[in-house]
Amino acid sequence: MELEASILHEIATDVTSAILRNAAAPLVGRGGSSDIYRAELNIGDQVAPVEVAIKVMRVGVRDVNGENEPPRKAIRRLLRELSVLEGMDHPGVNKLFGYSHDFGELPAIVSLWCPHGDAKTYLRDNPDADRKKMLLEVTAAVEYLHTLQPPVIHGDIKATNIFIKENGTPRWMAHELLFNESADPRAATKASDMWALGCLALEISTGEIPWQAIQCIPRVIALVYCGFTPPRPTGEIAARLLDDDLWHLIETCWHHDPDQRPDISTFRKDLCHVLKTECPYASSPPSRRPLSLVPYAGLIIALLLYVLYV
Repeated sequence: MELEASILHEIATDVTSAILRNAAAPLVGRGGSSDIYRAELNIGDQVAPVEVAIKVMRVGVRDVNGENEPPRKAIRRLLRELSVLEGMDHPGVNKLFGYSHDFGELPAIVSLWCPHGDAKTYLRDNPDADRKKMLLEVTAAVEYLHTLQPPVIHGDIKATNIFIKENGTPRWMAHELLFNESADPRAATKASDMWALGCLALEISTGEIPWQAIQCIPRVIALVYCGFTPPRPTGEIAARLLDDDLWHLIETCWHHDPDQRPDISTFRKDLCHVLKTECPYASSPPSRRPLSLVPYAGLIIALLLYVLYV
C-alpha cells in the first residue's frame, strides 16, 4: 500500500532515520484499531535519545457494523490524526515528532513517550498525588481542544484508556451516545466530552470509577437509560477531596439534556473557584512552550495521547 510522500511531508516530519535501529521496540498496548510500541529517537544535537511512543494503525479493522474498514479509510484516518496532532501546541497535549515507515503497512505516528503511564495507574501507585492539580490540568487541556478552530472533540475521556476501543466504554459514555434511535452510532460532541470529563473528575477526586459498585455493564446501561447518574462515592479519598461544591459541579456535566451541560471554559472557571485556586496555565499558552517548564504535565500528556489517538 503506497501513500503519497508529498502529502505526508506537507503534514508532518519523516523521522524514520532518527529512530534507533539497535533499540528494541516492545509492544506496550493495543487499542481498537492500532498498536502502541515504545522506541528511542535521536533529536538533533541532543546527547541522549528520547523515548517515544509509536502508534501503528492496523489496516482492515472491523467497524461498528462488523465490516472490514477499506484501506483508503485507514489512510484518511492517519492523515487526519497527523494533521490534528501537528497543529497542537499545549503542555497538556502530547508532542508529535513525526512519522516513521518501519512499523507497519501504514506510516506510524511518533510522539513523546510518557513514563508515568495512565492516570489510574499513577494514582494507584501515588496515593498522595496532587489530585486537584491533575484535575485542573486535564480541564485546561480539554478546554484547549474545545476552543480550537475547528474544535477537536476528544470522544473518550477517562483515566485509563490505553486498551480501550475507539467507540468508548459505557461507564464513561453520555446518555445520548448509548441510546440512539438511528442504527448508526452517534458521533461524540463537546457535550458528550463534558459528560466524560465529569466521570474523570469523579475518578481523580475519589479514586473510584463511575458505577464502581456495579460490575454488570448491562445494568449500568439500564440505569443510565432510566435517567440515573453515577452515585456519589463515600470512600476515604472522597471524604477528603469530594466536598459538596465539587460534587455539584461534577453533576452539572451529567445533565440529561446535552445543551444544559456547561461548556469547557465555564466548567474550568467554576472548577478553579470551587478548588479555591488559580488555574495552572492559560488554555492557549505561548507558542512552543518548553515541556521542561511544566514537569507535572507528563501525566496529563499520557492521558490525552492514549484517549485521543488509540
